[in-house]
Amino acid sequence: MRSSSLDSPTRSARVAEYLPLVQRIAQRLRARLPASVDVGDLVQAGLIGLLDALEQQESSVNETAFQAYASIRIRGAMMDELRNQDWLRTL
Repeated sequence: MRSSSLDSPTRSARVAEYLPLVQRIAQRLRARLPASVDVGDLVQAGLIGLLDALEQQESSVNETAFQAYASIRIRGAMMDELRNQDWLRTL
């Protein structure tokens, strides 16, 4: 298991900094989904993607590059969650 490159207070601050990005991506994705999909579930999945991006972050990466990378990881985590909840896929 990989050890965190960020200590807990720093990680919490970074999560708080990028929470609006997670919420924005969730709202955009939610606009194209059925009403039964809860935006809160998307945000929770997106936070997991954000935490993963923070774990993988290299210290030399600038903020713009990290935001682009994190956006991809966040949206991917949301899509993975939607796929896991798809009851038609399990039939």
